[in-house]
Amino acid sequence: MINHTCTDLFYPLNISLSYGQVSPEDYLRVLSHYGKWLDREQPYALLNIRNEASFENTPGLGKMAKGWMQKYLPLLQQYEQGIALVVPESRYEKVCKTNFEEISAGACKVFIHTDEALAWLAEGGLKSLEGFNKWKAVKEYLKINSYE
Repeated sequence: MINHTCTDLFYPLNISLSYGQVSPEDYLRVLSHYGKWLDREQPYALLNIRNEASFENTPGLGKMAKGWMQKYLPLLQQYEQGIALVVPESRYEKVCKTNFEEISAGACKVFIHTDEALAWLAEGGLKSLEGFNKWKAVKEYLKINSYE
């Protein structure tokens, strides 16, 4: 089973799902997806859903992230217009303290429930999602790809 998936099927809404501890191979795959999104040099929004196990620390990932960020930070700051991050309730307060504005061009909001995250993205006034009409398909994708 793949614990970490990314898709741009609904571009300009990109989706990243993490259900389990992140291996170096998983992390490289996720960073590759993020890089491809940014290489388009077009605005997008991100729905990122994580479970408790995805927060477990894997040695070496920080170094990978630092190298990737050095390359992509300017593009993130320009094109990532908003992030809806869904986390377990046990992680909510800690994740809310993260300063996402340093890396994203737009707003970042943390949620416990996916439906609330989707509503915020739909109503959030994100320019990249103006006229976006694939919400039903996004919900179906999430239903099929949820490991919870």
